[in-house]
Amino acid sequence: MGKAWLNVLIGMWLFLHGLPGLYIPAYPFKLGCGLIILGIWSFKWTGIGITIIGLWIAITAYFGFMQLPVIFILTGLLVTILAIIQMVIS
Repeated sequence: MGKAWLNVLIGMWLFLHGLPGLYIPAYPFKLGCGLIILGIWSFKWTGIGITIIGLWIAITAYFGFMQLPVIFILTGLLVTILAIIQMVIS
């Protein structure tokens, strides 16, 4: 259950980072690696989805043109939704 709460926390962090006018530092590589580890640790279909999103976030850390607020908002919402689904299923 704690893994899902960490996923919710990371998802909300990514979401808030993407909002305009709100500066919350997001370290895409570190957050992506955290999502990868947590996704692999809870090896269910939601965990696999979170792992794939974590890979995507870690890759965007190396390409400046991919670090758009929209990407952070959408991936943050998706991670949060998948983590909530994971909590409901467990």
